[in-house]
Amino acid sequence: MRYTFLLVFICMSLLASGQSKTERALRLLEKARFEAMTKRDLDALGKMLDPTLTYTHSNGLVESRADHLDHIRTGYIVYRAIRPLEMEMRLYGKTAVGTGVVLVDGRFNGRDFQIKLRYTDVYVKRPGGWKLVAWHSVKVD
Repeated sequence: MRYTFLLVFICMSLLASGQSKTERALRLLEKARFEAMTKRDLDALGKMLDPTLTYTHSNGLVESRADHLDHIRTGYIVYRAIRPLEMEMRLYGKTAVGTGVVLVDGRFNGRDFQIKLRYTDVYVKRPGGWKLVAWHSVKVD
């Protein structure tokens, strides 16, 4: 039993060490973005979003950066909780592609929802840091 635990620990350590410092930082940025969305912290969220952002929701709604911030500000979209179940980041120079699964609890246009989403997003390194330029999600069961 002890050896099984030790083997699992060693394997997890090797997997974690395979992830770069930047990829880990991007995962933290992604979690901070989810938190800013749930807290309606538009100042923090705005700093994470690129002016060219295209945010495509699972229902087909496509938002610009301004739309996304405005919909959160006005309560058109309310994120009560965003819980990541899976999250991965892959670096390609100054571009990072994120993939994952999240559970989202919220309200859209006056209607409550709870949904499990699989997403792909793209961050680009700008002079002011990493910025989200694209998000696309689909509903999964």
